[in-house]
Amino acid sequence: MEQLALAWGPVRKTFTVAEVNARIRGLLGDEFDDIWVAGEISSSKTATSGHCYFTLKDQDAQLRCVCFRQSLRYLKFKPQDGMAVLARGHIDVYEARGEYQLLVEAIEPQGHGALQFAFEQLKKKLAAESLFDPARKRPLPRLPQRIGIVTSPSGAVVRDITEILSRRFPGLHLRIYPAMVQGEGSVEAVCRAIEYFSNSGWAEVVIVARGGGSLEDLWTFNEEAVARAIAATVICRRTLQRAAEGHRGTEIGRVQSIDMPLELFLELVGRLLRILAQAGLVDVATVHANVTVDDHHRALAPGF
Repeated sequence: MEQLALAWGPVRKTFTVAEVNARIRGLLGDEFDDIWVAGEISSSKTATSGHCYFTLKDQDAQLRCVCFRQSLRYLKFKPQDGMAVLARGHIDVYEARGEYQLLVEAIEPQGHGALQFAFEQLKKKLAAESLFDPARKRPLPRLPQRIGIVTSPSGAVVRDITEILSRRFPGLHLRIYPAMVQGEGSVEAVCRAIEYFSNSGWAEVVIVARGGGSLEDLWTFNEEAVARAIAATVICRRTLQRAAEGHRGTEIGRVQSIDMPLELFLELVGRLLRILAQAGLVDVATVHANVTVDDHHRALAPGF
């Protein structure tokens, strides 16, 4: 009779290295799929690929992190060493090396609002490039005759401007370029409008304006692309936001500090008109306002 061989020990199961790492990746991915991690950033660097690599650490441990360029471009601020942050993402395993890391999708600073921190970070960056150098700033023309407006054609700002112009000094010409001033596509729309006036040579002064709102609503005016478009234009310009106490200038990209309601700003221009009229240099009564929003401009601003 044939006897059966009995195995009394545990059955040995052998994995390859790749199989172990793949199993670990699955387990960690399921357990840490969407998490927030608090820590301090260190060893931050951006590779030529555009990905940002850094370490999150506290007093007891550290965690490797990577923010791929697709996510990095949407961060309100860039990771810097020494920043205390909350990072959102998921744990992944780089199987070739058997290393796990946090794939970061969003970052918020601890102790600061993310937008305010981004604002201060951008101010420092542009200041280092001398964009706020007083030598770059130009005064308003003494008597501007042609004013370009970049704003939403349906907002309160455009009504304020046109009503005050028609009531106080109808000798000026106003051209409005309709642009989205909030939400997706607004940065590109505002930049196109600024570039239009800069390239056309029609306007002597350009006002980039919008209505009031939260910091998030106003954020288009604090984007780097808008700041650079304003700085690059060859004409005098103003960036205005309609706040509760009046129209105030944004910090980034403005030519000169302005801290006054819009009506006061336009009243100054009206005084100049009256002074020149009294001197016989301008006949205000024979000049009529020419407020236009032509179809070509509407075509450049989808949704209006």
